[in-house]
Amino acid sequence: MDYFETERESGTGRCSDDKCPCPPPGTLIPRGAGYLYISRQVVEFHRDARTLAAHRAKVDRIASQYAARGVDRVWVSPGVFNPILMCEQGARRRGLDMEIAAADARYWWETGLVPLRPTPRASLTSWWRTLWRRKERQSTSDTASNHALPEPEPRRQDSTSAPRQCLECGHGVERNAVVCPKCGFGRFGPRSND
Repeated sequence: MDYFETERESGTGRCSDDKCPCPPPGTLIPRGAGYLYISRQVVEFHRDARTLAAHRAKVDRIASQYAARGVDRVWVSPGVFNPILMCEQGARRRGLDMEIAAADARYWWETGLVPLRPTPRASLTSWWRTLWRRKERQSTSDTASNHALPEPEPRRQDSTSAPRQCLECGHGVERNAVVCPKCGFGRFGPRSND
């Protein structure tokens, strides 16, 4: 796997995801922890800028191009030039594969290197598994507090297998019939239980 170099925090970090609901200036993230989000834009930016020196040179080149057009300041959203270190809440909200994002963060804290690939999203299977576990925990706590399971809902009768009768003459009609064989009418309802 290819890697690129980025600057590391010297001590603890902070959640720098602008889409995370944690209160500003961001949740404190201890050294070696957190989740790293690598966007497609970061990967594209670093394809030809894999060292810190190349990164700085590329940023300076882009800034000078904008300055030549008369733009003195350009705001770039987080996650375009560098990956985003974030808390668990932010990583879950973005739907990241939590194990890979955490492993990427640990490796970045140790080496300052980041994989040159976007952070994978959580698979639908793992998302359902998480949702299912949450529901199991909830039902277990509900059961423990109520000491009884709720009554199951009554099952509805399937309308495709229910006996039908002609709405015009009341004659019993087969399930797959289109027209009443007695009167030729084409509308049917459920058979009454007279």
